[in-house]
Amino acid sequence: MENKHKGEWSMVIFVTGLHHSGTTVLAKFVEACGAKPVGSDFRPTKSHPKGYKEASQLTQLAEKVLNDAGYSWYDVPSYRNISETNKIYNILYHSEYIKKIADLIYSDELFYVKDPRLVIFAKGIENYFGKYSNFVFFYTSRPLNHCINSLLKEYKTYLSDQKIIKCCEYYNKYQIHSCPDKSIHTVNSFVYFIKKLREQNRLSGDWVNCINYIFWLLIVDKRIKYDDLKIIKEMLEFTKDYKI
Repeated sequence: MENKHKGEWSMVIFVTGLHHSGTTVLAKFVEACGAKPVGSDFRPTKSHPKGYKEASQLTQLAEKVLNDAGYSWYDVPSYRNISETNKIYNILYHSEYIKKIADLIYSDELFYVKDPRLVIFAKGIENYFGKYSNFVFFYTSRPLNHCINSLLKEYKTYLSDQKIIKCCEYYNKYQIHSCPDKSIHTVNSFVYFIKKLREQNRLSGDWVNCINYIFWLLIVDKRIKYDDLKIIKEMLEFTKDYKI
């Protein structure tokens, strides 16, 4: 598909947040606004028949970075452990993953990459690319206990409660303390896109009605489940104090 907004939309959007915090919902919204997903091999699951919007080419490379540092998606170092996080960043900087990201950042298209692991990698990616303007991080915001309960339901057969709770708490600390300067949280990411769409006369009306309109299109088009609205409501409630 030809990029009709070449130049204006040259950007990579990193969609991230805690596991089960609504990153898939936010990725669907970003895609509905014109961003292209990276890759197409989205692993289907029972809860997400069309996948989590995470291309396995990139998630496998991301997991390899963590594995090479002695960690995994559910077992990461504390954000306070500077030597271990720096070890992850050093491996990240020399990995195929960062090369893939570089190809996107220096392209002239609007792409999005969705992966909760980016919570861990975010500061490293920002440090690596400096102040290069063509990327931004969109973070989901959902109450920590909701993420924990959701993960417990899905992974209780092979991960202990303690591991899941620790995983969520650590990711949450990274999100609070290590998010890049160029990051936008849930409500503001919606507003950001609505402003862009309105600037280009692609949507009209106030931003709340635009968001409702896009969500409605997503539901009708079956790209988002009606049940996802519950997660959206939680995110909006949780982030209602964010200012535009």
